[in-house]
Amino acid sequence: MHEREGFMKEFVLKNFIEAGLSEEVPEFLRGRVKTINIVTLLLTFAAALPFVIFSQIYYPPLTFIPMAGIVTGFGVLLANKYGGVLYSRFFISVLPVWEVITYNAYLCGPDDEAIGGLFLIGMGFILVPFLMIDIKEKYFLTVTSFICSLPLVAFALLKQWLNIGTANADMAHTYIELLRTGWISNMTYALSVIIAFGTLLGLAFLNRQAVKKSESLIESMNDQNTVLQNSQKQLEENLKKVEAAQEEEKRRNWATQGIANISEILRSNKNSEDIFDNIIAMIVNYTKSNQGGLFIVEKNEAGAEGKAKIRLQSCYAYSRKKYLEEEYEEGQGLIGQAYLEGAYIHMTKIPQDYINITSGLGESTPSALLIMPLKVNDLIEGVIEIAAFQKYEDHQIEFIQKLGENVASYIQSNRINERTNRLLREAQEQSEELRAQEEEMRQNMEELAATQEELSRKETEYQKVIEALKGEVERLTPKTSEKVRVKG
Repeated sequence: MHEREGFMKEFVLKNFIEAGLSEEVPEFLRGRVKTINIVTLLLTFAAALPFVIFSQIYYPPLTFIPMAGIVTGFGVLLANKYGGVLYSRFFISVLPVWEVITYNAYLCGPDDEAIGGLFLIGMGFILVPFLMIDIKEKYFLTVTSFICSLPLVAFALLKQWLNIGTANADMAHTYIELLRTGWISNMTYALSVIIAFGTLLGLAFLNRQAVKKSESLIESMNDQNTVLQNSQKQLEENLKKVEAAQEEEKRRNWATQGIANISEILRSNKNSEDIFDNIIAMIVNYTKSNQGGLFIVEKNEAGAEGKAKIRLQSCYAYSRKKYLEEEYEEGQGLIGQAYLEGAYIHMTKIPQDYINITSGLGESTPSALLIMPLKVNDLIEGVIEIAAFQKYEDHQIEFIQKLGENVASYIQSNRINERTNRLLREAQEQSEELRAQEEEMRQNMEELAATQEELSRKETEYQKVIEALKGEVERLTPKTSEKVRVKG
């Protein structure tokens, strides 16, 4: 039973304290709802109710004033419960001051001094608006504070208008004395001090809450800032990855397009004498170089020591001085060295006398030189040399390597085709020679057969003549012939 009563009291008290606390209340006011309700309950039961009792005991005609305070308190709580907390604060801030000062003015004559305890309680109530109204609501707070201070400033006028008069003065004399010098006086002074310090403590509590909220907001903002910074870093990293991927894709597309271009040149100019000129021109322009040369390895020719020769096949924007040396032997110069080692040479410090880029404004030494062997199936078919005023990037070098494979494959195929065609021509020539020799032999055989036939015919004729002569001889000399036969 007692537990149930305790639960009911706690439930009722909780409902009073949390009256009006809902999501519909503005954010800045949500944290003050409980404070407003607690202050309202304290003013109602700690300030208004005692004076209802005192008035009812000592001077009943004034009971309506503190009773109005109780009605005001419950009215404010009821208004808060139904969503009126935004405006009910005005009444709980203003009415207590007016009620206590009006109560004081009723008990004072026109020439009497104010009852100190009651006056101090009224002054303490001036601080109540600062508990009820947020400092952000400057206009509302200013107006409410001004209205609260009016009864204190106009207390003299209120004494003239509101007093109990001489008829009721004797009846209220005891009560007035108790309020001025008696035990009730001490209670009013204590209550004023409690109200003042309680209000200050409430303000300090609200300030502390505001500080905590600010610190929480700052911490939350710092956390959010950290999260945002991390997100920004992650975003920047992702953006860098995307940009790197886009750049890589761009380079890949650039290389693919370049390979397609060189393949088109090799396909469309397969039998053209200008194919190597087109190849080196395309490479120089596509890599934004300034000049270049394409060298072919002459594998069927050798120098005095049997070394392979690398001959300049085509060039782009070379000066005449560069044409002075059109051939290199294996290991001779940078061209021959690149062929010998089978690896590219990328130079960014070029000797002044090695190569110059010539324009209408004069000559200048390039900033970068790239010499790339044209290799396919571990066989070097040629060398490309290009020069530019900017350093060659890794993707450009890799592109030249891949492109070099296509060019080397073409040179190798072309070399094989030329060798095949040469062997075919030689075979055809040998076949022609064999046919000519065969025809000559056939003619000789026919002549020999004709000669043999003629000899056979003549031999037959000679036999016939001999036989005829023998017959004639036998006819003319039979005896001799018989003797001869016998002897034979």
